[in-house]
Amino acid sequence: MRNIAKEVHNSVFRENQLHFFDYFIEHSDRNIIADAPTGIGKSLIAIQIGINLERPGTVFVVTPTKDLMKQYERDYGNLEDVMLLAGKNEYKCKANPDLTAELCTHKPNAPCEHNYSKTKDSCEYSKKISTFMDYKVVVTNYHMMLALIKIRPALQWGCPLIIWDESHKLIENNVQF
Repeated sequence: MRNIAKEVHNSVFRENQLHFFDYFIEHSDRNIIADAPTGIGKSLIAIQIGINLERPGTVFVVTPTKDLMKQYERDYGNLEDVMLLAGKNEYKCKANPDLTAELCTHKPNAPCEHNYSKTKDSCEYSKKISTFMDYKVVVTNYHMMLALIKIRPALQWGCPLIIWDESHKLIENNVQF
């Protein structure tokens, strides 16, 4: 089993973190809601579970805010089996760098590479959308997760676990499914 606390933070898991990890692995066939205060290490546990889960498929960690996404990027962005996938407005269009992927237009004389391919000519967003299923853990936001489900129904891409970090923000931000 990979030890992400040691690998990323050069530290050890606290007793309560080990207890939760063991409980989750033992009961991985159930839905589990973990409510814990800020600073307890939920993000570390989420990545630890995602990377060490024995079931095939991609584990998703869904975050409500850009700040939390940046925390995941800072702490876990260098792990080769973790992808951070933001929304289209966070990526520049390769054909027109003045625009984000969200605002990019497709013109015959300046074609955009947002065709969901992973060629060397594709933009970063397109490559990520085309390869997210190749990662053990994908950290994304609520809206991107819903977009991914619309692009490719979750059952088709094998998703053994979705971790909703800070799920109380769903209600606060009036997110509707």
